[in-house]
Parts: sequence; C-alpha cells; structure tokens
Amino acid sequence: MFIRFLITKQGGIEQVKVLKGVSPEIDAEAIRLVASMPNWVPGKVDGQAVDCFYNLPINFSVR
Repeated sequence: MFIRFLITKQGGIEQVKVLKGVSPEIDAEAIRLVASMPNWVPGKVDGQAVDCFYNLPINFSVR
C-alpha cells in the first residue's frame, strides 16, 4: 500500500491520498493514521521551507 501526502511549509500534513490500496477499510484506517501524525520537518530549497509531497509505503502482515 502507498499513501501520498503533502508536508506544508509549517510541517503539517494535508491532502492524504491512497495511491495503491488494499481494501476500503484498511485504506480508511491508513489515511486516519497518517493524518493524525505529528508535524514533520518541511522540505527546504535554498534554505527556505517549501511544501512537498511524500509517498509513504505501508506494509501489512496478516497473522
């Protein structure tokens, strides 16, 4: 599964989207978890903070 989201200049997480999902229930939970993460360190270009997208792979293990 792959989740894509925007890291804002302030480090917040926005525009969470499933790129490659597993099932509607698992996709919804992954979106909920990513959206609730604490702030990230934003990307920088020439020393200035910028908005940037990040693709996050998530692996599930069924036991």
